[in-house]
Amino acid sequence: MEIEETLNERRETHGDFGSVAKLNIMLKECFRTHSTNTWEVDYIEDQMVALNMIFHKLSRIGCGKIDEIDHWRDIAGYATLVVKELEKQRELEENNI
Repeated sequence: MEIEETLNERRETHGDFGSVAKLNIMLKECFRTHSTNTWEVDYIEDQMVALNMIFHKLSRIGCGKIDEIDHWRDIAGYATLVVKELEKQRELEENNI
């Protein structure tokens, strides 16, 4: 498949790249501005990356196909990865490791 075909396909499901980028930045800025937690202090790396990816997926939902199952599945996947990491950390703390 040629790159233009792929881009056209993705534009349908994911939305216009410029619109997605704008919404993504706005979501991140809103979250960082209004969150009572400090980004670089309170969040672990896994949470920061997962939140960034979730904002990206939300942006695709907002600008592309709202019923694209992969967008929703990806959000659940990133949240699940954070849950697993937090469970692992909690277990280590409880076992004083």
